[in-house]
Amino acid sequence: MVKKSRRRVITLVITLSVFVAALWVLHLFVSDRGRFLRALWDIRRHPEEWIGKGAHVNTMESTGVSSPFIAAEVENAWDKLNEPYGKTGRTYYSDCGDMPTQETIWQLPGYFVRLYATSALELDAAAISVHSGTYEAFRGEELTPAAGADFQYRPIPWKSPRRFLYPDR
Repeated sequence: MVKKSRRRVITLVITLSVFVAALWVLHLFVSDRGRFLRALWDIRRHPEEWIGKGAHVNTMESTGVSSPFIAAEVENAWDKLNEPYGKTGRTYYSDCGDMPTQETIWQLPGYFVRLYATSALELDAAAISVHSGTYEAFRGEELTPAAGADFQYRPIPWKSPRRFLYPDR
């Protein structure tokens, strides 16, 4: 009798474990959060396959995404993207009016990887993407004083976006 009870418990634990693992895998394939993490994984290994594509998360539309998650994932992505390229990305910041925005760029021959974080009135967001050409051509006048003091992207030393993201979103 004890053996049957023990088997039932073991069977139940295994069944629940398989179910939880299946839910986690499903989450990685259908959620913004999962797409962002998969994009980081893929872009680290094969960025040229991501030219013209990317993934994003935000605190308004993405399930299970908070500002602390965004900050942690941007910090993690910055660390992870510095590894394969053998160099530290260049970071730019703009107030964008009242929506602080930071992006770090890894310029490679013919394309660049862009890691982006912003805080708007209703949401905080992050994105990772790969673009053809150069960052300078992508941003254009926004890198010059002609953009205006509130909208010009200026180079800065890397800092976590935690400093401008809302901690309670």
